[in-house]
Amino acid sequence: MIRFLVLTVALALLSGALPATSSAQSKPPTKIRLATSTAGLDFAPIWIAQRKGYFKEEGIDFEHILTTGGAVTMAALTNGDVQFVSTAASDVLVARSRGDRLISLGIFPASLEFHIATTNKWLDSRGLTKNQVAKMTVAQKIQGLKGTTIGAVTVGGAPAQVVRYLLRQNNIKPDAEVRFAAVGSGSSRINALRQGLVDMIVGGIPDTEQPELEGWGLTYLRLGHEIEIFKDYPHESVHGMENYVKANPDSTRALLRAMARGNNLILDNPAESDDLLVKQFPKISPSVLKTVMSRSRSAFRRDLRATKSGWDNMQKVFVAVGLLKTELNTTEGEFWTNQYLP
Repeated sequence: MIRFLVLTVALALLSGALPATSSAQSKPPTKIRLATSTAGLDFAPIWIAQRKGYFKEEGIDFEHILTTGGAVTMAALTNGDVQFVSTAASDVLVARSRGDRLISLGIFPASLEFHIATTNKWLDSRGLTKNQVAKMTVAQKIQGLKGTTIGAVTVGGAPAQVVRYLLRQNNIKPDAEVRFAAVGSGSSRINALRQGLVDMIVGGIPDTEQPELEGWGLTYLRLGHEIEIFKDYPHESVHGMENYVKANPDSTRALLRAMARGNNLILDNPAESDDLLVKQFPKISPSVLKTVMSRSRSAFRRDLRATKSGWDNMQKVFVAVGLLKTELNTTEGEFWTNQYLP
């Protein structure tokens, strides 16, 4: 009789009819906090992964933290308040040049989706029509920036620095002939432009596409679409402290698998991914959001993979603006890697 009971219990455990012992239960989810400096569409892989439940499926108890700018976000990482951050990929270069042991683990998008947008009123003040701007060369558009004030999240962040690079390349003095103003991101950046507090804004999607698509402005210059060096250029990066990543390879891979799944859905199922993003951004017109994504979809590279050529292009820009005093070794494994990606 005892043998019969033992056999019955054993068979029940194998078939799942009885709960297994604690040692056989699946591991509890790993808590991971990730911070971003803004909450735009360029972070779409994260929002999609959240809404599809990919983090949970990969065993991650995920928490997103929204901060106020790249410097605050990076401080949260170096202070140990979060395990990972996603900010402008250039933050990794600048941090490594200071000796901080950060490592970039994946990028999105893979071209620079920073645009410069303006208003119909500004075009009128310059005697320009939208058709005339469409026929202008990149050099002519950059010369047209003289005398403007450009709003950015911060005056020292990546978008403003990239514009400074373009100005210097065209013999225009940044912060003298073109000024910058900190206007924040999202609705505050758009409102600053709409209210005439600045002549233009620079930054990511959808903010810099909305004025044109809503009828009161123009996307004046699309950097990653019109300027060669920015066509292969890491935009946002997900990065962590090197010691944490090496000590926690499994949870790092799980986090990145979830994000890569979100990223790949943008490529493989545009309709579903767009519908998820419409829910994420309820204050943005669905037609505007879907148009923005249709223009930027090809910039999301499968599985978040980075390239050495992209990092080389970024380094050229940041050496030129003086934020990097010496060049870094851009070989994979130095400050960036694809090894934790699917």
